[in-house]
Amino acid sequence: ATKERAELGSKRCFYSMRIHEALRRNGRSAAVVAYEIGVSREAVSATILGKNHSARVLDALRGAGVPEKYLFDPRYPERWAEKETAA
Repeated sequence: ATKERAELGSKRCFYSMRIHEALRRNGRSAAVVAYEIGVSREAVSATILGKNHSARVLDALRGAGVPEKYLFDPRYPERWAEKETAA
């Protein structure tokens, strides 16, 4: 499972610019998301870069309008698995 989580992290890191773009489109930033959920900017950054898989941060990013296809949330493999097979 650790290898899978590392793989998901590197995929999310690959899309980190897309995550930031989605936040900007919705008038948010990683710093704003961090403030809204009461965590450090570093915690949000580490999750966006795939170093962490914080459920709280992933849920906040989802709530801020980041498309599921960029999140690679380990809790919901069905949400990104079919996108991979289609790619």
